Amino acid sequence: MGHPPGLTVSNNTQAFGKRGSHDQKGVTHMLTVFWCGALITAVAAIGASIRLSDPETAVTPLTRVAVAVLAGALWPVIAVGALLLIALVPFVESLGTAPKTKTEASPPTGGELVLAG
Repeated sequence: MGHPPGLTVSNNTQAFGKRGSHDQKGVTHMLTVFWCGALITAVAAIGASIRLSDPETAVTPLTRVAVAVLAGALWPVIAVGALLLIALVPFVESLGTAPKTKTEASPPTGGELVLAG
């Protein structure tokens, strides 16, 4: 049984091997980005905990390391959440359902006290 005209059938298995190595590079790049981000986040968490902690409360180094490891592991979740928040705020404002700021609020009625100054 022949193939339709214009259809080329190839039994080339090298394409799969090339794609597999390309996929492996992508996984390696993703893991590299994850571990670099985890390291940066962990160092930032330790630095922030040292700088911002209250000197009167005793925070053990083990607690600081535990929080840093947790922050390092969860940084992609925090980053995705921040990106979603950045994307969601303009969308909600465009719908007109966002809470209005004081400058956009309705003018005061007779029963409200207005301080000028």
